[in-house]
Amino acid sequence: MAKKIDDVYTGSVASKYDEVRNRLPRWKREASVIEPVLRGIPSGSSVLDVAAGTARWLPVYKDLALKVTLTDASADMLAIAAEKAKSLGVEARVEQISAIDDTPFPPAETVVTTNFLNWISLADVEICLRKMRQTGAGTFLLMIAYIPQDWSATKRLRARLRISWKNLRTRLGIREKGIYHLHDEQDVRAMFRRVGLTMVDEAVIEENAKKRVTFVTAKPVGELPVVTIDEVVVAKESAVIDGKSYAIKAGTWALYVPDLQMKILRAADGNCAYDHPLAPDPAVVRAAHPDQKFRRYTAAEWASSIDKPVLERAAENCVIAERLARHGFGAALRAAVVIRSYRQGETGKPTPSAGMILDNLFTYPRRRDVTETEFRNVGLIPDRFKSCIRQQIRGYVSDLNAVFGVMPVGAEAEVAALKHRMIGQCAAG
Repeated sequence: MAKKIDDVYTGSVASKYDEVRNRLPRWKREASVIEPVLRGIPSGSSVLDVAAGTARWLPVYKDLALKVTLTDASADMLAIAAEKAKSLGVEARVEQISAIDDTPFPPAETVVTTNFLNWISLADVEICLRKMRQTGAGTFLLMIAYIPQDWSATKRLRARLRISWKNLRTRLGIREKGIYHLHDEQDVRAMFRRVGLTMVDEAVIEENAKKRVTFVTAKPVGELPVVTIDEVVVAKESAVIDGKSYAIKAGTWALYVPDLQMKILRAADGNCAYDHPLAPDPAVVRAAHPDQKFRRYTAAEWASSIDKPVLERAAENCVIAERLARHGFGAALRAAVVIRSYRQGETGKPTPSAGMILDNLFTYPRRRDVTETEFRNVGLIPDRFKSCIRQQIRGYVSDLNAVFGVMPVGAEAEVAALKHRMIGQCAAG
């Protein structure tokens, strides 16, 4: 039976790890590509080596006088790494941390991992990269293999069959290894985008009939600008924004300011709000029995929609818009918007609100409509009645808000980080 990757590198496998691999031509090919990249790490800076094993790169870290932290799930491998660091005179911090559990990695300026990311599923790779992002590092040096997107369908199938055969032998106990995961290139690149990393360089280590092995240099994606507006006063067909009047296009959950290419969420008491002649009065909704139906939703469902903090929904909208734009399914996102004082009419009660600035979709070339499958494949859940799919502009998705609006999948940390920045902007000044 195949072992979990955390259980493979123990006992004799750990003790013989360096001896066995140092004889492999592949080991030398990897070093010839990886070492020059590692030597670009700024001297004296901090580096976190994830799944470091027996600390293969310690001689390089020593030459650069780096502040080193070595982590691995295997105590046996780390014991060898610690002894190696001692013999080389490197003061290395050694911590037994699995790359895919809840234990956080320590902070570092650069994160390195080699010969690991294909021994876990792509979902676990994403967990690992999100943990790495929490270190605050500015550079990520990662070895990963994939089936190239530009290979023919036949060649890709053959590669998968070869790997499946190897994994079958592992499952039968013929090979003492973990299960090898061969990822698809497009899935790898999409996963990097989801965790907020840009692949700025990619050195090919090897390409054979099964895979392309690469060493990737990745950087965090630049932060989205946050624009702050002091006051918005909304009328039926216009809004006064910081003292200047603009025509608007009013919707149920948001209004659009064409001159500013700005979408602003309606708000009340710091939460989301709606305004439509056929929508129930919020006071009536809150007083009604939770199961009472108002059009297509119950009172509880209507109420839940106006219990969400408006800055949180704006952050969700920004994450959604960025994913749509990244895949060519929506307008480019230019900035998040924070409004310190939003009022519905001159006598309305002031409340914070928020929104975003987007490109004008009417300047975009016409394309075929985005399908629901495509929409879900980029990590987005449609609104309950799929208005986002049915009501596209020139083949681009723009309608994000409803009682149960569009939601991003696996974006909790990203949304929370942007919401935190927006709250800070709202409170400043």
